[in-house]
Amino acid sequence: MIRQRIQEYRMLTRVVDFGAKHLGLFPERTVAGELLAQITAAVGKLPEYATWQVTGNESVRTSSRKRTAAREAVKTQMDAILQTARALKFQGFSIPKDPKEEDLINGARSFAQAAEPLKREFIQHGLPPAFVENLNAAIQDLEEALLKRAAGKAARSGAIREFNKLLDEALNLLDRFEALVDNTMADNPSVMAAWHVARHVERIPQSKTEPEPKPGPKPEPKPEAVASPTATHPADKPATATA
Repeated sequence: MIRQRIQEYRMLTRVVDFGAKHLGLFPERTVAGELLAQITAAVGKLPEYATWQVTGNESVRTSSRKRTAAREAVKTQMDAILQTARALKFQGFSIPKDPKEEDLINGARSFAQAAEPLKREFIQHGLPPAFVENLNAAIQDLEEALLKRAAGKAARSGAIREFNKLLDEALNLLDRFEALVDNTMADNPSVMAAWHVARHVERIPQSKTEPEPKPGPKPEPKPEAVASPTATHPADKPATATA
């Protein structure tokens, strides 16, 4: 769908070029001239929304990488604290299996709070002197990455929404402009040929999945053999007693 919208945008840029090359045919104070001016203005704004979309995409990609790294840092530090707490028989330390970001952040905060009064024992058993501070810093990095990722997604969605809205408005204007061109330039073959080239929208082929082969007709069951009655040979007949 996005690729098709890009093709529609490219078509509109060709329409604008067509209008610029044939300004004398569409004076400013005519309906056609006004429609062409509105289409040109809309097309001029569309790249701005496309740029916002690219910026949003890049923000999402960057923050997603940072989120992955920060999540791993939080999880690694929590694992070290949990392992040490179990060795020291400390209670109140547990990590849910495959936690969501919110659960991981809340759990990490609980670890930091619970470990604070026990720092001496943890440090004596090999954890870095600043392990609580390091965990809090990793939590902050994860929260910031999540916020930036959400902001990037919102910016991208907003840019796509505004791009599509403005593109649809331009296409609606184009329908009216096309009617005027068809009605007023029908007797000008060269102009109509240029118009058809500008107005053409390349269709993106839809990928088709090969249909599964249909099962063939089931073989008809063979008729069961019917046993024919066996003829009785005269010699096989029981002898009849005679008086």
